[in-house]
Amino acid sequence: MVVEPRGAARPVDDPAVRARVRGGLAAVEEEMIGFLRGLVRIPTENPPGRDYAACAAYLGGWLERLGYLVAYPTVPEEQLALLAPHGEGLPRVNVLARLPGAEPRPVLHFNGHMDVVPAGDGWSVDPFEGVIRDGRMYGRGVSDMKGGIAAQVYAIETLRRAGFALKGSVEHSLVTDEESTGNRNAGMGFLVEQGYIGLNRPTML
Repeated sequence: MVVEPRGAARPVDDPAVRARVRGGLAAVEEEMIGFLRGLVRIPTENPPGRDYAACAAYLGGWLERLGYLVAYPTVPEEQLALLAPHGEGLPRVNVLARLPGAEPRPVLHFNGHMDVVPAGDGWSVDPFEGVIRDGRMYGRGVSDMKGGIAAQVYAIETLRRAGFALKGSVEHSLVTDEESTGNRNAGMGFLVEQGYIGLNRPTML
């Protein structure tokens, strides 16, 4: 995905490139932590799938500020009973974001899910606060998988802040209901069925 001169050393073998990447990571570190804490603070417990609309708005708004084109594929109300049978009729709002590169293709597509399993009891901290202690963040979803969403978004931002240009495009699908249903669901399954995801699909955005 990174534009480099023909015949140049592979980035992993180039100390100057590694130094630039480390510099890019240092530049985004505090921003990335703030993004993750804000995400953890939205209690998207599933079932039943709470606060998806608020979480989608948070994610989409953040990605728009980073320069992405954003869409919000939403499950029609009449399909909720089928695709989200444990969802109590709550809305299912997904996020699709695209960062155009110098050329439309290749496309590097990341997927992550915004829902988390219910927090349950026994926490020593507020599970939806994003408490940081001794260099670690604690909260429901920090590892599965709101931390993963932060990692995929800021892996790309690290390269951008380091000054690398993307040859192709980057996409993120950030979906609902990974925790509660099978392949046919209101998240990635819905995006595939609607043609948003697939080798022969039209341009997403």
